[in-house]
Amino acid sequence: MRSYCLIFILVALTNFAFAQSLTEAKTLRGNWLIGLETSNLIALKKIDVLDDDYFRRRVAPGFGYFAANNLLVGVNVPIGLTSREGTYYSNGTIGRARAYRTNILAKQIGITPYIQQFFGHRRLKPYLGVSYSYLKQELSYNISELSVYLDQKANRSEWTLFTGLTYFLTPHLGLDARLQYGWQSGNYPFFTFPNRAESRYSGSFSYNGQLASIDLGLRFIAGK
Repeated sequence: MRSYCLIFILVALTNFAFAQSLTEAKTLRGNWLIGLETSNLIALKKIDVLDDDYFRRRVAPGFGYFAANNLLVGVNVPIGLTSREGTYYSNGTIGRARAYRTNILAKQIGITPYIQQFFGHRRLKPYLGVSYSYLKQELSYNISELSVYLDQKANRSEWTLFTGLTYFLTPHLGLDARLQYGWQSGNYPFFTFPNRAESRYSGSFSYNGQLASIDLGLRFIAGK
């Protein structure tokens, strides 16, 4: 009878350990993380900058390394591309002006190193982190009927504090939701068109601002 009880206990402990290994996320030292994050997906506070939404939303593929259990150090590469069409009225009076179709293309790419601390050992893992971003930005504007083709380049830097939750569907695959707040500064490209010499009016201006947002992501952990 005792032998049967001992076998039962051993089987139960083995099954429990196996179940634990299935539910625990593999945020262990030496593992690697591959991720795809969004940036500023849902803006809660906008920067007070003209048309800043051209450069707000991005996707950011990246990778990280667990320097210690639950401690992730990594880098993302934010990429943004926005295309819009609009209308330019040559004399500034909508009712009497000649209308021209405009095309605006905003591009950006950058680099974002970060450090992030997870907490706990279960599927749902809260975390805190900090990151720094540097982005190159380019705004192209053209009115083909007027032979107006303008191109302006600028840059942005940003410090960000963030917190969130990652839910691991498996020990290696997780869905991420994040709340972040960033302090931004840089140059913003712009174009204005008085009624003469349209192609000469463009430039950039410096700005500082803050932006809070909710973001989503997908994470895959490679390793033991």
